[in-house]
Amino acid sequence: MDQVEAYAALVHEMEQYRRLPYDELWQLAGDPPAATKVRAGPQELTLEVRVRRLSGPCDALRIEGTAYGPNWWKLERLDESITVQRLDQPAG
Repeated sequence: MDQVEAYAALVHEMEQYRRLPYDELWQLAGDPPAATKVRAGPQELTLEVRVRRLSGPCDALRIEGTAYGPNWWKLERLDESITVQRLDQPAG
């Protein structure tokens, strides 16, 4: 798996979630991961994105993404996450 292409594809997919209104993103928290297949250069990747609520004094969400490579013989995996906080709450 080309790490650079996989990272770019994964971040692009996660950004689609980050751009959602906070209340819509909040509704997605706890759902099973959404999986999509994308082409990244010559390879096909499977991308999974999920949203989780973070515990703490403020309403924060974590968007977690995983890219799986096309290799059947070894696990090719890349993980990344983005934390999103309500804009109307102060940062901790």
